[in-house]
Amino acid sequence: MGKKNKDFNWAKYESGRNDEIRKLAKLLKTVIWQLGEPYKMNRVGRGRPFYPPKGMALLAVLMFRVSISEREYVNWLKTNTWLIELAELPNPPDRRSIKRVFERTPEEYWRKLEEEIQKISPDSKVYGVDSTGLKQSKRTGAWSEKKNRRKDFKKLHIIADLVNRAIVVQKMTEGRRHDSPVFKEMMDEIESVDKMAGDPAYLSRDNCEIVANKGGKPYFKPKKNVTSRPKGSQIWKDMITEWFEKPKKFLSEYHARSIIEAMIWSFKCILGDTVRCKKIRTY
Repeated sequence: MGKKNKDFNWAKYESGRNDEIRKLAKLLKTVIWQLGEPYKMNRVGRGRPFYPPKGMALLAVLMFRVSISEREYVNWLKTNTWLIELAELPNPPDRRSIKRVFERTPEEYWRKLEEEIQKISPDSKVYGVDSTGLKQSKRTGAWSEKKNRRKDFKKLHIIADLVNRAIVVQKMTEGRRHDSPVFKEMMDEIESVDKMAGDPAYLSRDNCEIVANKGGKPYFKPKKNVTSRPKGSQIWKDMITEWFEKPKKFLSEYHARSIIEAMIWSFKCILGDTVRCKKIRTY
């Protein structure tokens, strides 16, 4: 007999999710209302009054957080009237009206909005590193064998801010490229670190020294046959010693990297796990 699944409180989950969306919507409103108009509407002749541009920009940005299609989002707005009131709109807009926001708003406005959001985001230097495979064909798996030939795939390497849930550095490589050398290349784009968590694929004395030189403390999960011999790396000895003497504390810091796994899962849910480009430079 299989194990019985524990009851999951979906009502509590949806309530917490809605509270999170409400907080985000209020935060976005304070930023958007401080900026200028996203676009200008010049009404000529008769017609229905246009929706306020700031309110439409708020709905457009929030659509990406909800992560549903435009048609589903419009129906979702009809049942969440609190957002329409927050955006100061007379009624829920249709799908075409939300789509036109991206057509009318210049790219400079979105860049300025992103800069303002980053200013109010918590200052964090707690990072995690991970990679994921992206297959190049939907017919077979990314690494399945067919006629004794391994299917080709690409690998996406990511360093993410574990507090703000933001991707800091990303790099695309061939699927057979090892994670550790790519980590050294990505760390060149980061000025300073407080903590860096990664799975055993990134475990090396060189990587520990790279994190230490940036002012941070590494939390790369050790393998079974690891030893604390420094071989010229004191930060390596300190990390392995903490693993042996205080495993619970070490794992509590290490398992923060679960956030980056959730980010990769969300990325694949939205954009898929297949790439069609055949050359790295075209990604």
